[in-house]
Amino acid sequence: MNTKNVIAAKEDSIAVLQLNRIDSANALSTEFRKEIIKELEILEKDDAIKVVIITGTGKFFCAGFDLDEFLAVDTATVPDLIKSAEDLFGKITFYKKPIVAAINGPALAGGMDLAAD
Repeated sequence: MNTKNVIAAKEDSIAVLQLNRIDSANALSTEFRKEIIKELEILEKDDAIKVVIITGTGKFFCAGFDLDEFLAVDTATVPDLIKSAEDLFGKITFYKKPIVAAINGPALAGGMDLAAD
């Protein structure tokens, strides 16, 4: 399954997830984090996949959290923003298959966390 912001490709036992929010340097908005989680969950259940590679599309690996979203945050959106971050980094930390970060450009702030987890 490919979402608007995440491109998933499989070849043999390898899956590649491309972060595809080029207009925002692959910044991690709440919805983008949820899309990444959804793709990771699909690949985790696929017994043919033995390793997942995460890379960026464009010049950035990931610019970190979406600062535009942080500027617009309010009391109604804070819980979802926090939960989606915890869910993404928890999913990566405890993933049942190896995840490799193929860093194709700058990995800033939360993008470096994504690469390091």
